Amino acid sequence: MRQRIRRWKEALGRPGVRKVAHNAFWLFLDRAVRLGVGFAVGAWVARYLGPERFGTLSYAVALVTLLGTAIAAGTDNVVVREIAREPPRAHAILAAANVIRLAATPLVLAALAVAAWALHAGDPSTLALIAVYATTLVFRPVDVVDLWFQADTNVRPAVWARSAAFFATSAAKVGLVLGGASLLAFAAVESLGAALAAALLLVALRSAGLRWTVAGATRSEVRRLLAAGAPLLLSGVAVVVYMRIDQVMLEHLPGGGTRQVGLYAAAQRLSEVWYFLPMALSSSVFPSLVRSRIADESLYLDRLERLFSLMAAVSLLAALGTTLLAVPIVRVVFGPAYADAAPILATHVWTSVFVFWGVVGETWYLNEGLTRLTLVRTGSAAVANVAMNLVLIPRYGGVGAALATLLSQAWSAWLSNLVWARTRPLFLLQARSLRFRGLLG
Repeated sequence: MRQRIRRWKEALGRPGVRKVAHNAFWLFLDRAVRLGVGFAVGAWVARYLGPERFGTLSYAVALVTLLGTAIAAGTDNVVVREIAREPPRAHAILAAANVIRLAATPLVLAALAVAAWALHAGDPSTLALIAVYATTLVFRPVDVVDLWFQADTNVRPAVWARSAAFFATSAAKVGLVLGGASLLAFAAVESLGAALAAALLLVALRSAGLRWTVAGATRSEVRRLLAAGAPLLLSGVAVVVYMRIDQVMLEHLPGGGTRQVGLYAAAQRLSEVWYFLPMALSSSVFPSLVRSRIADESLYLDRLERLFSLMAAVSLLAALGTTLLAVPIVRVVFGPAYADAAPILATHVWTSVFVFWGVVGETWYLNEGLTRLTLVRTGSAAVANVAMNLVLIPRYGGVGAALATLLSQAWSAWLSNLVWARTRPLFLLQARSLRFRGLLG
């Protein structure tokens, strides 16, 4: 044990490791604090609205999220990877990413308007809710600033900016609950929060001696990002489909309805409370994994296996504990009105195992240049999810939607890796991680 502690101290003494650990600490702290506050405020809002109105709000958010994914054009991880590989090109890469997002935003908003009108032409209140919440997408291009801080392994300025906007938005929601506000007011607060976050990110970037601009973007750089991001874009859309299409389908299919959407959204919030862990850790270690892949293949694979082991251990414990305590958890957090969300939660929470693996697996796919297979994998999962929803929702309502999501995640994050020869090493790496050697050695 003493020898192991000494090795840990020696590792943390290295500048590169220390920087990654510092970065991971800030990401973890940011998302843990925001998760705790957001969860508490979100539960209070859900109690205030009740399953029906909370279902209407959650439906609008799901529809906007489905289409809003396209704004980044799949370039988020590509931008971080390229800057980590070639820091001198950072300015040109960021400018090209800005151009892509600025061009994509009006197209996405137009598509959202068509979809909303097709689904709710005779429901002006729902149309208004979707329209107000959709304004959050206008500020999405500024997210490129966050990517620059990630690539520089210095997320603290971005953390401060996003946290300040988040706490202001949370305080406003508390005021809305106390004041008995309407659904539209909650959507408007989300839009104002997005605007504040964008403004503070730009201030943080300026403090770092940079500015948000499209100057310096070249056609070749834009084409390069689009070519690398296109498979990831379609893959990202597919992921959002099998993560969020369930709420849209629950609204419109027999066996569903607005109340079922509200119950499902409540269970999903409880289930996804753990998701910040893999996202925070993966965002922090991604640049160092890129560099280790170039420098030492065996070190790279060893780090990945240890990371998979950590993800499996945390997610399995979280899923088991949540399943055993689903009924009291739902009643305590959301109140008796949401009691029927407990079986949905007990089913949906097991998706965390595959979500944790999937987040780390994306790093492997990107480093191996297999983004096109990512598209096939996630695309097939999205198709399967929609098909299973069509069968399971009319029979089992929200529980059926949760089961469809669980099976889709299992296929996308793990089982599909067994199908193709080029991805079987990842399947075996994930399977070996269940020995939990990475946590014991």
